[in-house]
Amino acid sequence: RQQPRFPTTPSIDPVYMALPNEVVGGGDSGDTLNVSLRRHESIPVVDLELEEEEVVAQLRAACSYPGFFFLVGLPESTLAAKDAALAAARDFFALPPATKEALKNGPETAYRVRDQSGALVTVPGTGNGYRAVGGDVHFAMDSRESFNVGREPLAPGEPAPYANAWPAERVLPGFRDTVLAHQAEQEALAVRLRRLIAQALGLPPGHFDAPGLFDLPTYQTGMVRYLPRRSEPALGKFAIRPHADGGIFTLLFTDGEPGLHICPDKAPPPADRVWIPVTPREDAAIVNLGTELERWSNGRFPATLHAVVMESARERLSLPFFYETNLAAAIEPILAEGETPRYQPSTPAANLLASALQQRRIV
Repeated sequence: RQQPRFPTTPSIDPVYMALPNEVVGGGDSGDTLNVSLRRHESIPVVDLELEEEEVVAQLRAACSYPGFFFLVGLPESTLAAKDAALAAARDFFALPPATKEALKNGPETAYRVRDQSGALVTVPGTGNGYRAVGGDVHFAMDSRESFNVGREPLAPGEPAPYANAWPAERVLPGFRDTVLAHQAEQEALAVRLRRLIAQALGLPPGHFDAPGLFDLPTYQTGMVRYLPRRSEPALGKFAIRPHADGGIFTLLFTDGEPGLHICPDKAPPPADRVWIPVTPREDAAIVNLGTELERWSNGRFPATLHAVVMESARERLSLPFFYETNLAAAIEPILAEGETPRYQPSTPAANLLASALQQRRIV
């Protein structure tokens, strides 16, 4: 049968890819991407219950290709917190539209970073809060709504790089505690995975523990509701269009509904790329690598293009945890023997500003 075609998105130079869910595509806007679904290709599995040497070997292989894997052997507390957070997400998205709109992303919840002159700049479209369908500047045509919160609490004396917006306790009793309990589990899992990734790169486990890298991280704990609406990729109508996440990696749990697809190799021209459907596992976190890790690894561990295409009119919930460095973290390619740098040194703050300027969200 004739394969569907996914429209691509405007290309963004890798040095600018720092936003959570930053859009990246191949070719100019309006090009199309032929999609064939190789259902026989399996998704790698990394098992945390194995001996550490085996885990690192599995991780090195999965991060090298396709930069996407299932993470199993998770603590029971992580899975329990995930289940509670999914129930909380369902309750949140069932709130009246006006209640959710009162928590919408805006200047108060956006990231605040310093530019080259040292001035504090609010970056529109970034940060936390609620985004209604069509309310995300990066995914305005997609059929989803979302709610994000950042790290909480902040360190003593830490300048707040953003604010969180929470529903009142009387509106959703226990919601904040449930989300923060899930966030704490995700952060602990992310730190563990980060130390394993360092070893997969041939570095000491504590390489990324250095001051200034992850001591003030700007990660986000997200909730996403995909509308019960069939996607029409040929018309550019996605649940979420093809993109790569920023940051180091994303930990993802879902309610089990299908729809997620990955492109394991973004090197070929758009028309030749292959997309694979991902069947969720209840016992696993889904992990996809982000653009900061791609730069840090000098491309050895690539960020994975992915999209959500709903093949049925069923609601879908997901819980992404976008793991980020400090905004001011210096990210310089780590070179293997004989390599030359493929990326310029950068910081997430500089990348946020550059991306916003390029997309004319800051003039």
